[in-house]
Amino acid sequence: MAAGTWRSIALIFFFAELIAACHGKSLVLVGDVSRTFHVDAPKASWVIGAVAIAAAIGAPIGGWLIDRIGELRAIRGGLVIAMAASFAGYLATSFPALIACRFVEGIGYIAVVLGALTLLIRTTEGKRQTTALALWSVASPMGGALAILSVSPFVGKAYWQIVFALHSALLLGALALTPLLPRPPEREGPPVPIFRALSVYGVPRVRLFLFAVVFVQIFKLGSGSVLPTFLMTRHGMPAIWMGGISAASIILSVLGGTIAGLLFNRGASPFGVAGVSALISGLMSALIFTDGTPVALVLGALFLSAISGGIMFAWITSTIPRIAPEDHVGATAGAVSQLLYLSMAIGPAILFFLLSQPGQTPLLLFIAFSYGLPLLLIGWQSKNRNQESLAPIRT
Repeated sequence: MAAGTWRSIALIFFFAELIAACHGKSLVLVGDVSRTFHVDAPKASWVIGAVAIAAAIGAPIGGWLIDRIGELRAIRGGLVIAMAASFAGYLATSFPALIACRFVEGIGYIAVVLGALTLLIRTTEGKRQTTALALWSVASPMGGALAILSVSPFVGKAYWQIVFALHSALLLGALALTPLLPRPPEREGPPVPIFRALSVYGVPRVRLFLFAVVFVQIFKLGSGSVLPTFLMTRHGMPAIWMGGISAASIILSVLGGTIAGLLFNRGASPFGVAGVSALISGLMSALIFTDGTPVALVLGALFLSAISGGIMFAWITSTIPRIAPEDHVGATAGAVSQLLYLSMAIGPAILFFLLSQPGQTPLLLFIAFSYGLPLLLIGWQSKNRNQESLAPIRT
């Protein structure tokens, strides 16, 4: 398939959404894991966390490996690993065996995610790349949501582990489609040693960017996990509403990513767009979690926050090729992904802790810090932006 066409971009998105089920399919299975293997819920939740931990650990090395062996090999290898691990999870007869399979599945998951993202960057350019990267920010949430909808009928059934076998079969089908993926341009020069690839953490603009966005992700991913419980316990919303609210939020996040792509392509300052979205997200988040806010206002703030959050994440993904040192796109994407999955692992625990405190001040201060720090970064970058600061760095 020709590189850079919307058909090839859609195919890359398909792989990203299908592999996202590695994480998403387990979100509603914690109770079944707990009952089947006779472990408490916190321990059973590692069926979710094992994938995120493996992804966080493997992201930097995976980024370097992709720069070394190429995106297509990484995608194929990741699919094989995830497929085998998912089927092994179907066969697992003990809790430690299941968690081990989930950890291995996380390695395959991150290989496919990073391979697809780097392939998207290296096979597109100009306005099309900007739009594609803005929409990339919602590919994984959409895949996770589809996984939840698909797995829900199996929840509470004695044969719930069949979902791992079914996902394995889907990954096998995806493996058969890999020849259709676009081929990126050949890399020039000898392979980059791993210590040079990991040097992206030492590039000031990369390090500052990572430090700022990690707090946004900790709050965003953490709040996404605690919101259903918060809305049901604090506002008395019925559980049946949660699926509709989640679906609407994902659709609005897609809308946010689309808006961001359009604005960036029309010449709007990425820093200005991101700054406004961070301000709106922070204010809406504070409104959602403030006691006494009417339910209708909470829902309105939640949906507006989904749009602004989609814009914010689109800025994060579209910034990767701009800050990446030369020939280190994969390593930079790996560094950003590492913080994303670390945030996914620790965000829920932090938010549940803050919500358990007697007053709301700690939570509101964390919201202000999470969105205020990126605003300071955006202002600093906007003031000091020039061609030299964004030129490729040779390492």
